[in-house]
Amino acid sequence: MNLVFDDVARLPIADDNVAIATRLIAGGACIVHNDDVLTLSHTVLLGHRFAIEDIAAGEALHSWGQTFGIATQP
Repeated sequence: MNLVFDDVARLPIADDNVAIATRLIAGGACIVHNDDVLTLSHTVLLGHRFAIEDIAAGEALHSWGQTFGIATQP
C-alpha cells in the first residue's frame, strides 16, 4: 500500500529537494509524490528529512529554500 505524501511529510518550498517527515515513516515505505512513487531505503524519524528526487554526491540539499548541506553519497 502506498502512502500519500501529504499524510506523512511536508515540502516547505516547491523547489526543495528534501521533505520533512511529519511522522515516523518505516524503511521500505512507498510514498506517492507528484505522480512518482518514492521508496524509502531507511526509516525516517519525525522531523527528519528525506530526499524526494535523485541527488548526486556533491549536490546541495535544499530545505525552506536554503542550502543546509551537501550530499556525501547518491
